[in-house]
Amino acid sequence: IAGRTISVPTFRLTQVVEQQATSGSASNIILESQTLATIGVRESGSAELAGLTFQLADSLGNPIVLSQAATVNFRFGVQPGGGEFLSPSSVLTDNNGIATVNLSSGTKAGVVQVIAESTVNGRVIRSQPVAITIHGGMPDQAHFSLGPAKRNFPGLNLFGTTNVISVIVGDK
Repeated sequence: IAGRTISVPTFRLTQVVEQQATSGSASNIILESQTLATIGVRESGSAELAGLTFQLADSLGNPIVLSQAATVNFRFGVQPGGGEFLSPSSVLTDNNGIATVNLSSGTKAGVVQVIAESTVNGRVIRSQPVAITIHGGMPDQAHFSLGPAKRNFPGLNLFGTTNVISVIVGDK
């Protein structure tokens, strides 16, 4: 009621039942988060490292707990072959079923697919491939081309006439 003051005595909440988090064995691996979707080749000035966090969950979708911890191995599905690498190559999940890996770029641009997999009770479970694009470096003068669509273009005294110019720029 407006204009009326009500006094409530102080009360405390106490935990009556102590319940530990539980889960079943891991049955799937999902991508929890990733820091970047694209990185640059080594020494290009762009970010060269992307972090991927995967979570292992039981058949009910609950994150696996420490008593059900599993070793997660990381590997490439496809890669450009320029010296890119994953670190660490395997990790034990924590109490929330989390396993994290870092992708470091190499010297070639292309698409990298990262796959997380684990063997649980004799069965291999794996994530969907996570694609990260590695972009090239800065343009290089030796890899630069410029050319018109039409040569000997009749535009000297015609206003508004256009000609397409194509440019191809590459890095080293």
